[in-house]
Amino acid sequence: MAVINVEESYEEIRNVLSDGYSMMMLETFLIAMDSQNKNSGSVLIPHNDDDNLVSAEHSIVWRKVIDERMRRSHGNDKQTTDFGAMFISLILISSLDEIRSLIDYDKVSFETSVLGTGIDFWLSKSDDPLNFAARIEVSGIRQTAPTNNIDTRRKLKEEQVTKSDGSGLPAFVSIFEFSNVESLIVGK
Repeated sequence: MAVINVEESYEEIRNVLSDGYSMMMLETFLIAMDSQNKNSGSVLIPHNDDDNLVSAEHSIVWRKVIDERMRRSHGNDKQTTDFGAMFISLILISSLDEIRSLIDYDKVSFETSVLGTGIDFWLSKSDDPLNFAARIEVSGIRQTAPTNNIDTRRKLKEEQVTKSDGSGLPAFVSIFEFSNVESLIVGK
């Protein structure tokens, strides 16, 4: 089983995005996991979908202690869920062979998008960050519900990314569900 070390992954993300933004995403990921009683060593499972690019289980490990000061800093559940999902999604996307082969490069770079584009990030080669190769939309779900689950969210997000279809770039939708530690990444 593959292992995702949260602290090591943070180091990789902060090489592309700012230290503060990267740390905020890491902390919100840990807070969202903690809110669902998930601990270091929790197993991420791929969502059952033939199109899912996440095909293997991953053990997610961390050493960082979640304290009251961190909890007080991240009290907005929606924001914490969204940014926590961004953190784990960027880690997973960076590790996918399908993504690296798309940009024909081993290391990827991310840039946050402008509001209204229907996406969260632009993806590019790490040595050519202004030459975008793909679009990424990320969504987080704290707890699955009959009307709020990975399948229904996928449909919404696939429609949402059409706002930036004029770019001509492929789009990827990444959805992470915290209560089941479940992930879906699909290309559009």
